[in-house]
Amino acid sequence: LTWWEAEQIQKAIKTVEKQHSQLKSVAISELQDFTDKIIHTAQSRQAQAGVHQLSKAQRTRDIRQNKQEAIQVEREEHLQNRSVNSIRTIHSNQDNTPTPPSHSSNLDLTSQPDLMRQLFEEDDEE
Repeated sequence: LTWWEAEQIQKAIKTVEKQHSQLKSVAISELQDFTDKIIHTAQSRQAQAGVHQLSKAQRTRDIRQNKQEAIQVEREEHLQNRSVNSIRTIHSNQDNTPTPPSHSSNLDLTSQPDLMRQLFEEDDEE
């Protein structure tokens, strides 16, 4: 690498950096214009909607109040669902329809085995 080649490479690097910095400044200005436009549009929408600027304390109070109201509504819904479910379980237990025996086994699980005969037979054998 000669001194002349190194100088040519440095000149090329400097021109590329200048072009890049120019493009970068143009992109930054376009981005700033874009964000300013978004902010301006949002502010105009808020003004049209009549949104008032509330203090942070008032916003916090409103959030807490809304949260308490939501919790109260959930509790009421839970109590309503709970009472409905308990009524359904009571009615479903009062059905007198016999349950069909299981097809997989022939055992009748509702009847008890007759153990008295087995007890007396063991006593007779002794």
